[in-house]
Amino acid sequence: IIQPPLVTIPNPTAWSHSLGEQNVGVILYYVKERETVPNKTSQEIYSEILDDQNPYSFNSFTKEVSYGKMSLRGVVTPWLPISSSYRQADIQELVTAADPYIDYSKTKRLILIYPRTDLDYAHGIGSGKPQVYQTDEGPQGLVIVMISFNPQRGNYDFSRKPQLTYTNDNATGYNLLAHEFGHSLQPSSVAHPGFLLSCPDGKPYKLINGILDPACIIDLDITDQIGVGYGHYNSVIKEKLGWFLPGHVTEIKNSGTYTLNSFADRGGIKVLKVPRVICPVTGNINDPCGGDGVGWYYLEYRTDKGQDHALFYSPNGPMGTPRN
Repeated sequence: IIQPPLVTIPNPTAWSHSLGEQNVGVILYYVKERETVPNKTSQEIYSEILDDQNPYSFNSFTKEVSYGKMSLRGVVTPWLPISSSYRQADIQELVTAADPYIDYSKTKRLILIYPRTDLDYAHGIGSGKPQVYQTDEGPQGLVIVMISFNPQRGNYDFSRKPQLTYTNDNATGYNLLAHEFGHSLQPSSVAHPGFLLSCPDGKPYKLINGILDPACIIDLDITDQIGVGYGHYNSVIKEKLGWFLPGHVTEIKNSGTYTLNSFADRGGIKVLKVPRVICPVTGNINDPCGGDGVGWYYLEYRTDKGQDHALFYSPNGPMGTPRN
Protein backbone atom coordinates (compact mmCIF):
# COMPACT_ATOMS: atom_id res chain seq x y z
CA ILE A 1 0.00 0.00 0.00
CA ILE A 2 1.27 3.49 -0.85
CA GLN A 3 0.10 6.00 1.74
CA PRO A 4 1.39 9.40 2.89
CA PRO A 5 0.17 10.76 6.26
CA LEU A 6 -3.59 11.29 6.16
CA VAL A 7 -5.37 14.47 7.20
CA THR A 8 -8.77 14.91 8.78
CA ILE A 9 -11.55 15.51 6.27
CA PRO A 10 -14.75 17.39 7.22
CA ASN A 11 -18.06 15.63 7.63
CA PRO A 12 -19.20 14.20 4.24
CA THR A 13 -22.29 16.44 4.24
CA ALA A 14 -19.97 19.45 4.03
CA TRP A 15 -17.75 18.08 1.28
CA SER A 16 -16.80 20.35 -1.57
CA HIS A 17 -16.56 18.34 -4.76
CA SER A 18 -14.08 20.59 -6.49
CA LEU A 19 -12.19 22.71 -3.97
CA GLY A 20 -9.34 21.97 -1.58
CA GLU A 21 -7.42 18.81 -0.90
CA GLN A 22 -9.35 15.71 -1.91
CA ASN A 23 -8.56 12.40 -0.22
CA VAL A 24 -8.74 9.62 -2.80
CA GLY A 25 -8.63 5.86 -2.54
CA VAL A 26 -7.40 4.17 -5.74
CA ILE A 27 -8.59 0.56 -5.77
CA LEU A 28 -6.88 -1.78 -8.22
CA TYR A 29 -8.73 -5.01 -8.90
CA TYR A 30 -9.15 -7.84 -11.37
CA VAL A 31 -11.61 -10.71 -11.85
CA LYS A 32 -9.57 -13.66 -10.65
CA GLU A 33 -11.17 -16.20 -12.97
CA ARG A 34 -10.86 -14.02 -16.07
CA GLU A 35 -7.72 -11.86 -15.81
CA THR A 36 -4.26 -12.21 -14.34
CA VAL A 37 -2.56 -9.64 -12.12
CA PRO A 38 -1.46 -6.72 -14.32
CA ASN A 39 2.26 -6.10 -14.51
CA LYS A 40 2.16 -2.55 -13.16
CA THR A 41 2.71 -2.12 -9.42
CA SER A 42 0.69 0.03 -7.06
CA GLN A 43 3.82 2.16 -6.54
CA GLU A 44 3.93 2.93 -10.26
CA ILE A 45 0.23 3.79 -10.38
CA TYR A 46 0.61 5.99 -7.29
CA SER A 47 3.29 7.93 -9.15
CA GLU A 48 1.07 8.25 -12.23
CA ILE A 49 -2.05 9.44 -10.41
CA LEU A 50 -1.33 10.94 -6.97
CA ASP A 51 2.36 11.86 -6.72
CA ASP A 52 2.67 15.66 -6.53
CA GLN A 53 6.40 15.41 -7.29
CA ASN A 54 5.71 13.89 -10.71
CA PRO A 55 5.04 16.74 -13.19
CA TYR A 56 3.09 14.31 -15.38
CA SER A 57 0.86 12.90 -12.62
CA PHE A 58 -2.90 13.34 -12.69
CA ASN A 59 -2.55 15.27 -9.44
CA SER A 60 -0.23 17.75 -11.18
CA PHE A 61 -2.85 18.11 -13.92
CA THR A 62 -5.56 18.76 -11.31
CA LYS A 63 -3.52 21.45 -9.56
CA GLU A 64 -2.71 23.22 -12.83
CA VAL A 65 -6.20 23.25 -14.30
CA SER A 66 -7.75 24.41 -11.00
CA TYR A 67 -5.07 27.13 -10.54
CA GLY A 68 -4.14 25.50 -7.24
CA LYS A 69 -7.68 25.35 -5.87
CA MET A 70 -7.86 21.55 -5.89
CA SER A 71 -5.32 18.80 -5.22
CA LEU A 72 -5.33 15.07 -4.57
CA ARG A 73 -3.77 12.83 -1.97
CA GLY A 74 -4.49 9.31 -0.83
CA VAL A 75 -3.66 5.65 -1.14
CA VAL A 76 -3.34 3.01 -3.85
CA THR A 77 -4.20 -0.57 -2.96
CA PRO A 78 -2.45 -3.69 -4.25
CA TRP A 79 -4.20 -5.52 -7.08
CA LEU A 80 -7.19 -7.18 -5.39
CA PRO A 81 -8.81 -10.36 -6.75
CA ILE A 82 -12.61 -10.28 -6.79
CA SER A 83 -15.41 -12.70 -7.54
CA SER A 84 -16.16 -13.57 -11.15
CA SER A 85 -19.89 -13.44 -10.45
CA TYR A 86 -20.14 -9.84 -11.71
CA ARG A 87 -19.64 -8.54 -15.22
CA GLN A 88 -18.48 -5.39 -13.52
CA ALA A 89 -17.53 -5.60 -9.89
CA ASP A 90 -20.12 -4.90 -7.25
CA ILE A 91 -18.79 -1.69 -5.67
CA GLN A 92 -19.64 -2.81 -2.15
CA GLU A 93 -17.49 -5.90 -2.74
CA LEU A 94 -14.61 -3.67 -3.78
CA VAL A 95 -15.06 -1.30 -0.83
CA THR A 96 -14.95 -4.26 1.54
CA ALA A 97 -11.92 -5.83 -0.15
CA ALA A 98 -10.02 -2.55 0.13
CA ASP A 99 -10.98 -1.87 3.75
CA PRO A 100 -7.61 -3.05 5.16
CA TYR A 101 -5.84 -0.43 3.02
CA ILE A 102 -8.15 2.61 3.12
CA ASP A 103 -9.42 4.69 6.05
CA TYR A 104 -12.83 5.51 4.64
CA SER A 105 -13.55 8.08 7.33
CA LYS A 106 -10.87 10.24 5.69
CA THR A 107 -11.70 9.44 2.07
CA LYS A 108 -13.92 11.45 -0.28
CA ARG A 109 -13.50 9.62 -3.54
CA LEU A 110 -12.70 6.23 -5.03
CA ILE A 111 -11.01 5.67 -8.37
CA LEU A 112 -11.63 2.05 -9.40
CA ILE A 113 -9.25 0.64 -12.01
CA TYR A 114 -9.57 -2.77 -13.61
CA PRO A 115 -8.32 -4.67 -16.67
CA ARG A 116 -10.83 -5.91 -19.23
CA THR A 117 -9.31 -8.11 -21.89
CA ASP A 118 -12.73 -8.44 -23.53
CA LEU A 119 -12.77 -4.71 -24.42
CA ASP A 120 -11.28 -3.16 -27.53
CA TYR A 121 -11.04 0.27 -25.91
CA ALA A 122 -11.11 1.86 -22.50
CA HIS A 123 -14.41 2.33 -20.72
CA GLY A 124 -15.48 4.29 -17.68
CA ILE A 125 -18.18 5.88 -15.55
CA GLY A 126 -18.07 8.88 -13.26
CA SER A 127 -20.73 10.51 -11.09
CA GLY A 128 -20.55 13.33 -8.57
CA LYS A 129 -23.41 12.05 -6.43
CA PRO A 130 -22.02 10.32 -3.30
CA GLN A 131 -23.24 6.77 -2.70
CA VAL A 132 -23.28 5.22 0.77
CA TYR A 133 -21.27 2.03 1.38
CA GLN A 134 -20.63 -0.02 4.49
CA THR A 135 -17.04 0.12 5.79
CA ASP A 136 -15.10 -0.72 8.95
CA GLU A 137 -15.43 2.98 9.80
CA GLY A 138 -19.22 2.82 9.45
CA PRO A 139 -21.48 3.91 6.55
CA GLN A 140 -19.60 6.32 4.29
CA GLY A 141 -20.66 8.47 1.33
CA LEU A 142 -18.20 8.07 -1.54
CA VAL A 143 -17.92 9.60 -5.00
CA ILE A 144 -17.08 6.87 -7.52
CA VAL A 145 -15.02 6.98 -10.72
CA MET A 146 -14.51 3.67 -12.52
CA ILE A 147 -12.20 3.12 -15.48
CA SER A 148 -11.12 0.02 -17.35
CA PHE A 149 -8.32 -0.70 -19.79
CA ASN A 150 -7.18 -3.55 -21.98
CA PRO A 151 -3.65 -4.56 -20.85
CA GLN A 152 -3.11 -6.35 -24.15
CA ARG A 153 -3.30 -3.08 -26.11
CA GLY A 154 0.14 -1.72 -25.31
CA ASN A 155 1.79 0.07 -22.40
CA TYR A 156 -1.03 1.58 -20.37
CA ASP A 157 -0.21 4.69 -18.36
CA PHE A 158 -2.56 6.70 -16.13
CA SER A 159 -0.27 9.73 -15.93
CA ARG A 160 -0.35 12.65 -18.34
CA LYS A 161 3.02 11.81 -19.85
CA PRO A 162 1.74 9.96 -22.94
CA GLN A 163 -0.64 12.79 -23.71
CA LEU A 164 1.97 15.51 -23.31
CA THR A 165 4.89 13.81 -25.05
CA TYR A 166 3.38 11.87 -27.95
CA THR A 167 0.05 11.12 -29.59
CA ASN A 168 -3.09 9.95 -27.87
CA ASP A 169 -4.30 6.35 -27.70
CA ASN A 170 -7.63 5.99 -25.91
CA ALA A 171 -6.90 2.36 -25.09
CA THR A 172 -4.30 3.29 -22.48
CA GLY A 173 -6.76 5.03 -20.19
CA TYR A 174 -5.06 8.32 -19.32
CA ASN A 175 -7.53 10.50 -21.22
CA LEU A 176 -10.38 8.46 -19.76
CA LEU A 177 -9.27 9.27 -16.20
CA ALA A 178 -9.45 13.03 -16.84
CA HIS A 179 -12.81 12.57 -18.58
CA GLU A 180 -14.53 10.46 -15.91
CA PHE A 181 -12.99 12.35 -12.99
CA GLY A 182 -14.28 15.55 -14.57
CA HIS A 183 -17.82 14.17 -14.47
CA SER A 184 -17.49 13.68 -10.70
CA LEU A 185 -16.58 17.27 -9.85
CA GLN A 186 -20.11 18.41 -9.01
CA PRO A 187 -22.84 16.63 -7.03
CA SER A 188 -25.11 16.92 -10.08
CA SER A 189 -22.24 15.61 -12.26
CA VAL A 190 -20.52 17.75 -14.91
CA ALA A 191 -22.19 17.15 -18.27
CA HIS A 192 -20.47 16.54 -21.60
CA PRO A 193 -19.58 19.88 -23.21
CA GLY A 194 -21.03 20.19 -26.65
CA PHE A 195 -21.02 22.49 -29.65
CA LEU A 196 -23.61 23.29 -32.28
CA LEU A 197 -22.91 21.76 -35.67
CA SER A 198 -25.94 23.23 -37.38
CA CYS A 199 -29.57 24.27 -37.05
CA PRO A 200 -32.31 23.79 -39.67
CA ASP A 201 -32.19 27.37 -40.94
CA GLY A 202 -28.39 27.49 -41.01
CA LYS A 203 -28.13 29.85 -38.05
CA PRO A 204 -25.75 29.13 -35.12
CA TYR A 205 -28.74 28.61 -32.85
CA LYS A 206 -32.48 28.94 -32.97
CA LEU A 207 -34.90 29.56 -30.11
CA ILE A 208 -38.40 28.14 -29.95
CA ASN A 209 -40.35 29.51 -27.00
CA GLY A 210 -37.10 30.40 -25.28
CA ILE A 211 -35.33 27.04 -25.66
CA LEU A 212 -32.99 25.62 -28.27
CA ASP A 213 -34.64 24.13 -31.32
CA PRO A 214 -34.42 20.33 -30.75
CA ALA A 215 -33.76 19.89 -34.48
CA CYS A 216 -30.35 21.56 -34.04
CA ILE A 217 -27.46 19.07 -34.18
CA ILE A 218 -25.08 19.03 -31.22
CA ASP A 219 -21.79 17.12 -30.96
CA LEU A 220 -19.13 16.69 -28.23
CA ASP A 221 -16.59 19.48 -27.80
CA ILE A 222 -13.24 18.53 -29.37
CA THR A 223 -11.24 20.89 -27.13
CA ASP A 224 -12.48 19.79 -23.71
CA GLN A 225 -11.67 16.53 -21.96
CA ILE A 226 -15.16 16.03 -20.61
CA GLY A 227 -16.09 16.18 -24.29
CA VAL A 228 -13.52 14.43 -26.48
CA GLY A 229 -10.58 16.84 -26.19
CA TYR A 230 -7.25 16.72 -24.36
CA GLY A 231 -6.26 19.98 -22.64
CA HIS A 232 -7.67 22.01 -19.75
CA TYR A 233 -11.33 21.78 -18.83
CA ASN A 234 -13.13 24.70 -20.48
CA SER A 235 -13.91 28.03 -18.85
CA VAL A 236 -17.65 27.38 -18.40
CA ILE A 237 -16.82 24.28 -16.35
CA LYS A 238 -14.07 26.04 -14.39
CA GLU A 239 -16.41 28.89 -13.49
CA LYS A 240 -19.04 26.45 -12.21
CA LEU A 241 -16.41 24.62 -10.15
CA GLY A 242 -15.13 27.82 -8.55
CA TRP A 243 -11.59 27.43 -9.90
CA PHE A 244 -10.98 30.91 -11.24
CA LEU A 245 -8.95 33.32 -9.15
CA PRO A 246 -9.85 37.00 -8.62
CA GLY A 247 -9.27 38.89 -11.86
CA HIS A 248 -9.48 35.79 -14.06
CA VAL A 249 -12.93 36.61 -15.53
CA THR A 250 -13.99 39.89 -17.14
CA GLU A 251 -17.56 40.58 -18.26
CA ILE A 252 -17.57 42.85 -21.30
CA LYS A 253 -20.00 45.73 -20.86
CA ASN A 254 -18.48 48.27 -23.24
CA SER A 255 -16.63 48.29 -26.55
CA GLY A 256 -12.87 48.47 -26.13
CA THR A 257 -9.56 46.66 -26.27
CA TYR A 258 -9.06 43.74 -23.90
CA THR A 259 -6.11 41.40 -23.31
CA LEU A 260 -6.43 37.66 -22.73
CA ASN A 261 -3.61 35.70 -21.10
CA SER A 262 -2.73 32.08 -21.77
CA PHE A 263 -5.34 29.76 -20.24
CA ALA A 264 -2.63 27.52 -18.80
CA ASP A 265 -0.90 30.32 -16.86
CA ARG A 266 -2.09 31.28 -13.40
CA GLY A 267 -1.92 35.07 -13.80
CA GLY A 268 -3.88 37.57 -15.88
CA ILE A 269 -7.32 37.48 -17.47
CA LYS A 270 -8.35 33.97 -18.50
CA VAL A 271 -11.87 34.62 -19.81
CA LEU A 272 -13.77 37.41 -21.51
CA LYS A 273 -17.53 36.95 -21.13
CA VAL A 274 -19.34 38.68 -23.98
CA PRO A 275 -23.16 38.98 -23.92
CA ARG A 276 -24.51 36.71 -26.65
CA VAL A 277 -28.29 36.45 -26.33
CA ILE A 278 -31.09 37.45 -23.99
CA CYS A 279 -33.51 34.64 -23.14
CA PRO A 280 -36.83 34.59 -21.33
CA VAL A 281 -36.28 33.51 -17.74
CA THR A 282 -38.13 30.23 -18.01
CA GLY A 283 -36.25 28.24 -15.40
CA ASN A 284 -35.53 25.67 -18.11
CA ILE A 285 -31.83 24.76 -17.83
CA ASN A 286 -31.87 23.47 -21.41
CA ASP A 287 -32.36 26.91 -22.89
CA PRO A 288 -29.30 28.65 -24.45
CA CYS A 289 -28.97 30.89 -21.40
CA GLY A 290 -29.06 28.01 -18.92
CA GLY A 291 -32.12 29.51 -17.26
CA ASP A 292 -30.21 32.67 -16.27
CA GLY A 293 -31.72 35.12 -18.73
CA VAL A 294 -28.39 36.04 -20.39
CA GLY A 295 -26.23 33.79 -22.58
CA TRP A 296 -22.53 34.49 -22.98
CA TYR A 297 -19.65 33.84 -25.32
CA TYR A 298 -16.70 32.64 -23.22
CA LEU A 299 -13.47 33.67 -24.94
CA GLU A 300 -10.28 31.80 -23.96
CA TYR A 301 -6.73 31.99 -25.29
CA ARG A 302 -5.21 28.52 -25.55
CA THR A 303 -1.45 28.22 -26.13
CA ASP A 304 1.04 25.38 -26.31
CA LYS A 305 1.78 25.52 -22.58
CA GLY A 306 1.41 23.12 -19.69
CA GLN A 307 -1.47 20.67 -19.94
CA ASP A 308 -2.82 22.48 -23.01
CA HIS A 309 0.16 21.16 -24.96
CA ALA A 310 -1.92 18.08 -25.73
CA LEU A 311 -4.44 20.21 -27.63
CA PHE A 312 -1.86 21.03 -30.27
CA TYR A 313 -0.50 17.53 -30.87
CA SER A 314 -3.30 15.05 -30.21
CA PRO A 315 -5.00 13.73 -33.36
CA ASN A 316 -8.36 15.15 -32.23
CA GLY A 317 -6.97 18.51 -31.10
CA PRO A 318 -7.85 21.69 -32.98
CA MET A 319 -4.63 21.64 -35.00
CA GLY A 320 -5.20 17.99 -35.87
CA THR A 321 -1.49 17.26 -36.24
CA PRO A 322 -0.04 14.26 -34.38
CA ARG A 323 3.32 14.86 -32.73
CA ASN A 324 6.19 12.87 -34.28
